[in-house]
Amino acid sequence: MAIEEHININIVKNIDMRYGENPHQMAAFFISSDAGVSGLGHLYTEGKLHGKELSYNNIADISAAIRMLTDLDDNSCIVIKHSNPCGAASRDTCYESFKAAYEGDSMSIFGGIVGFKGVVDEKTAEFLHGIFLEIIIAESFTKEAIEILTKKKNLRLIEYKKWKNEIFKEDQIEIKKVIGGYLLQNRDTINPKTESFNLVTERKATEQELDDLVFAQIMVKHVKSNAIVIVKNKMLLGVGAGQMNRVTAANIAMNWAGEKVKNAVLGSDAFFPMDDTVRTVATKGIVAIVQPGGSVKDEDSIKACNELGLSMYFTGVRHFYH
Repeated sequence: MAIEEHININIVKNIDMRYGENPHQMAAFFISSDAGVSGLGHLYTEGKLHGKELSYNNIADISAAIRMLTDLDDNSCIVIKHSNPCGAASRDTCYESFKAAYEGDSMSIFGGIVGFKGVVDEKTAEFLHGIFLEIIIAESFTKEAIEILTKKKNLRLIEYKKWKNEIFKEDQIEIKKVIGGYLLQNRDTINPKTESFNLVTERKATEQELDDLVFAQIMVKHVKSNAIVIVKNKMLLGVGAGQMNRVTAANIAMNWAGEKVKNAVLGSDAFFPMDDTVRTVATKGIVAIVQPGGSVKDEDSIKACNELGLSMYFTGVRHFYH
């Protein structure tokens, strides 16, 4: 979609905040002036069922959680810290998804935000109640779940049932203030589930590994670049976020995954400029890789995978995120 020559944005203040990203920064939340009395912008006021006021960082993290859930299956769960995922899983129920997401990283979840693409029931609420969390966002909460979770007076509960038909439909344009002006771009709305996974190695991934590679591609799309993620059984095991080189990102993700890294898969937001990432991850037991491809040295990485017995798939779609 082409960017228009002239853009007028009319916004009105919706929430005054105690402070911004840090206590010395002033902040407020604005919504579109034509949003109406029940527009999506009211999610943070009308959709808040319980808990203390939302902060600048809270709203940023809730938005990040919603964007990740947009690409995931129903009943999936995502755990957010500083706008990056630190836990995620897709299972048949919200309870099983949260259980797996928690097992993926039971340390980083402390003080985090948990998002569900479904309904939080009593069993899930009992599990959640035992963990210190800032926010839980879900389509809805059962009566029993609300009774359990509201025992924590500061825990924010956000319900998006009223906006279910629009919350996962991304705005097409995003705006970033930079020195001297504004950057506008079409949002990265490509869902990795629709991408073509093209095998470029001798070894072909198993059906489970392919499912995990798709899940990995979804996760890495939403991690700050340079980004590497480790996934097994549609459960996030490790994240290397915001690193200046891909090998360091891979090492961080694998160290995070620990012993679970063996027989897991790896997703990368951009191509490997050389074969060092492949050789590094092979030593820890990674069995399959997904990346966009497009490096002048793609063939070196392909040869390394064949030599070491790994599968690798190219999607042709880069997911830088800054």
